[in-house]
Amino acid sequence: MKKFWLVTVVGLAGALIGPVAQAQDELVPIQLSYVRALTQQARYQEALAVATQVLETHPTSAPALVLRARVYMVLERPELAMGDLAGAIQAQPDYAPAYVTRAQLRLRLGPGSVAAAQDDFRQAQEQATLAIRKNLNDLEALLARAMALEGLGQPEEALKDLDAALATNLWLAEGYFLRAQVQERRGKRDLALQDYAKALEANSLYAEAYLSRGLLFQMEGDAERAEQDFTHALEVSPGCAAAYLLRGNLSAQQHPGLAAYRDWQQAAALDPQGAVGRAAQQALAVAEAEAEQEVAGEELEELLARAEGLWLQERYYDLLRLTTAALAQHGDSTEMLVWRGRTQNALRRYLEAQRDFTQALTPRADYAAAYLGRGQSWAALGEPAQAEADYAQALKLADTALADDPQNAAALVVRGRTHAAQGKNELAVADFTAALKLHPELIAALIGRGWVYLDLGQPEAAVADFTQALKLKPEAASAWLARGVVSQEGRQQLDLAIEDFTQAVTLNPECAEAYFRRGTAWERQGKLEQALADFGMAIRADPGATEAYNNRGALLHAMGDLRRALVNLNQALKLQPDYPDALHNRALVWREQGAFDAALADLTRLIELRPQDAGAYNERGITYALGKLDYDKAIADFSHALQLAPDHAEAYANRGSAYRDKGEYGPALEDYTRAIELDPQADLTYESRGRTYHLAGQLDAALQDLTKALEMNPQNDSAYAARGLVYASRQQAPEALADLNQAVAINPRNADAYYNLGFIYGRLKNNDLALQNYSQALELVPTWGRVWYLRGAIYSGLQNWPLAISDYNQAVALGYAPPELYVNRGYAHNALQQWVQARVDWQQALAMDPQGQAGAVARKNLEDLARRGY
Repeated sequence: MKKFWLVTVVGLAGALIGPVAQAQDELVPIQLSYVRALTQQARYQEALAVATQVLETHPTSAPALVLRARVYMVLERPELAMGDLAGAIQAQPDYAPAYVTRAQLRLRLGPGSVAAAQDDFRQAQEQATLAIRKNLNDLEALLARAMALEGLGQPEEALKDLDAALATNLWLAEGYFLRAQVQERRGKRDLALQDYAKALEANSLYAEAYLSRGLLFQMEGDAERAEQDFTHALEVSPGCAAAYLLRGNLSAQQHPGLAAYRDWQQAAALDPQGAVGRAAQQALAVAEAEAEQEVAGEELEELLARAEGLWLQERYYDLLRLTTAALAQHGDSTEMLVWRGRTQNALRRYLEAQRDFTQALTPRADYAAAYLGRGQSWAALGEPAQAEADYAQALKLADTALADDPQNAAALVVRGRTHAAQGKNELAVADFTAALKLHPELIAALIGRGWVYLDLGQPEAAVADFTQALKLKPEAASAWLARGVVSQEGRQQLDLAIEDFTQAVTLNPECAEAYFRRGTAWERQGKLEQALADFGMAIRADPGATEAYNNRGALLHAMGDLRRALVNLNQALKLQPDYPDALHNRALVWREQGAFDAALADLTRLIELRPQDAGAYNERGITYALGKLDYDKAIADFSHALQLAPDHAEAYANRGSAYRDKGEYGPALEDYTRAIELDPQADLTYESRGRTYHLAGQLDAALQDLTKALEMNPQNDSAYAARGLVYASRQQAPEALADLNQAVAINPRNADAYYNLGFIYGRLKNNDLALQNYSQALELVPTWGRVWYLRGAIYSGLQNWPLAISDYNQAVALGYAPPELYVNRGYAHNALQQWVQARVDWQQALAMDPQGQAGAVARKNLEDLARRGY
C-alpha cells in the first residue's frame, strides 16, 4: 500500500520544494546546466534543442552559443559551430571557452587552420588567466585554460589547472573526463582509466565517458570491458548511435555475425544523415555483400527452408540478413518477400514490412499470406479499418484456395492465423486442427493453435501443442518460448517457465522475448539482479523493446536508482508515447524526485487513455496530496477511484489521510475503518488510523491501533515513533523514549524520531541527549529550521550564547522565525552585551506579536534596555 499518509517531515520538506516562478534570466543557468548534462549523456539532438531555445530569448548568451557549437561539432556541422563561436566572441570577447572551442574546431578543419587554432588557444589562456585572477575557484575558466594549455603543448600545466578545479569540486565529472583525455593523450592509460572511473562515479549517466573508456579498453585489447562500456553507454543514452556503431564494430572483430549487423542497423536508423549513420551504412553494405556471396548458388527452395528455420528460432536479424541477400539473387520471389515482410513486422518495422507485402502482391494478387502480413502491419500502426480490409482479402483468398483444394494445409494455416489476428479464436482453432489432421507434423499449425488455446484460457491444451512441436523440432526456440509463456501466465509455474525460457535463449542467444519473459519471472521470484540483467539482454537483442525498457525502469525505481529509471521510462515513452504502464511508472519516479507537475501530467494523460483505471485516479490523488497539498482535488480523485472500484482499500486509506490532513478526523476515521474491513492485514492503515486517533485526542484508541500495527510488522519504525508520541501525550516519558529509540534502531534515518527524542529529552532537562538527537536530525535534514531553533534553545539553556545565536541564525536563514526565536536570540545577544542586536531582535518580536506573550516579554525587555541606557 502507498504510504503517503505517513509522510515524515523529511518527506514534506522534499514535497514542498517545487518549481517556483523565476525570471527568464534566472532560468538560463539551469537550462545551460541541462544542456551540459544532455551532452554528457550523448543526447545531442535534445541538447541542441534546449540550447536553441535559450538562444531564442537570449541570442547573445556566449555560454549558450558555445554549448550549441560543441553540439554542432559532434554532429559534424562545422560551419554552424563556427558561426556560433564567432557570435559568442563578439558578444563576450573575454569568454575563454569560446576561444578554446574554436581552436579545437579549427584543428579538425585541417593543417591550414593550425596557426589560427594556436592563436585561439593563446587567447583562451589569456582570458582564462584574467578570470582566474578575479576568482581562483572559477571552474569554467580553469577548465578552459587547461584545454588551452594542452593545445599549446603544455599538458603538465594543463593537469595543474584540472587538479585545481577538482580540488575545488570533487564531484566535477567534466573535470575528471578532461583530465582522463589529457592523460590518455600523454600515453598514461592507467591514469586515464582511473579518471574515467571517477567521472562515472560523479555522474553515472556520463555516456561520453563510457564511450571514451570503452575505446581505451579496446585499444588495450580488453574487448570484454570495452563491450560492457559501450553497452553501459546505451543504458544511459538509448539513442546513442555512436555506441551502437562502436559496439557493432567491436562485435565484428570478435565474433562476426548477427550482433554486429543488428547494432549497425540501429546506428544507421538513429543517425541516417550523420557521419555515424554513414559509417554504419557502409558496414551494412559490406555485411550484406558478404551475405549475398554466402547464398550465391543456393536454390530458392533451400533458402526458403532456411528462412522458415530461422523464423522458428526467432532469429529475426539473421532472417532479415538472409532474406535481403536472397532477394538480391531471387528478386522475383514473392515467398521471400513475405518472409522478409514477416521479419520486419517482428522487428516492428511496419512501414518496411508493408512495402515488402505490397511488392509481393504486385505480381501475385492472390497471395493470402501477403494480405495477412500487411493487415498485421496496419493493425500495429493503429489503422484497424485497413487491417480488416486486408484480413478480409486474406480470408477470401484462403477460402478460394480451399474450395479448389480442400487438402490445402497451407491455406488452412493462413486462414487460422488470420482468424487469430481478428480475435476469432474458435474459428482459428478449427482451421489449425483441420491442418493438423492433414499434416500432424505441421509445426506452424501446432504453434499457432497453442497460442490460441492460451488466449482461450486452456493452458493444458496449449502446453500439449507446444510440447508436440518440440518433439518434432527440438531446436525451435519459438516453441520453447511459447511453452514458457504458458507455464508463466496460464499455469503460474515460474520455475518451469524459467527452464523453458533458458532453453530458448540457449538455442537463440538473441531471443529478446525469451530474455524479457525470463526477466519478469525472475522479478516475480524476487531475484531482482537476474531480472535486471535479462531486461538488459532483451534490449540488446531488440533495441525497440518498449516493454523491456518499461520493466527495467520500474525495477530500477524499486531498487532506488531513480536517474537510470527515468532514462529507461523516457525511452519506453519515446518508442511508444502513450504507453500506459510507462506513464504510470514514470509518474511514480517524478513524484519521488519531487517533480510533482510532471507526475500530474503523466497521470492525467494516463487517465485520458484509461478513464476506467481506478489505480490511476488513486495515484493522482496521492500526488495532489503529497506534492500540492491540494486535499480537495486529492479527495475528488480518491472518490472517483472508489466509484470505479468500490472495494479499493488503498483508495479508502488514502482518502482518509487526505481528510485527516484537512483536519476532518471523523470522515478520516470512517475511511480508515472501511479500508481495514477490506484489507485486515494492512498494518500501515492501522498505523494511519492510530495517528488520526491521536490527533483527535483519543489516546487509548490510538495506542490500541499502533500496537496492532506493530504486532503485524515489528520492523515498522514509523509506527514505533507514532506510538512513542502517544505515550508522550499520556505523560509516559519512559515508554515514549523506549519506542522512539526503537524507531531509530530499526531505521537510523528516521529524522522525525530523532527530532521527537530531542524534544522529550529537552523537556526532561537531559540536555546532552537532546543536543545529540537534534544534531542527528539536522544531519539527516539540514534544512529543518525548527530543529535549528530548538537546538539553539538548548544552547541558550546551557548559556552557550555563541552556539545559540549561530543556530538561531540558521533557522532564520531557512525561513523559520517565530517571534519566540527573536526573543531568545535577543536574550543571547544581551548576555554577550550586544545591546544593539538585542534591541533589534526584541523590536522584531514585538512587531510580530504585539498582543501575544512573546510580544509582552519583548516589550518588557526593551523597557529594561531603555532604563539601562541601551
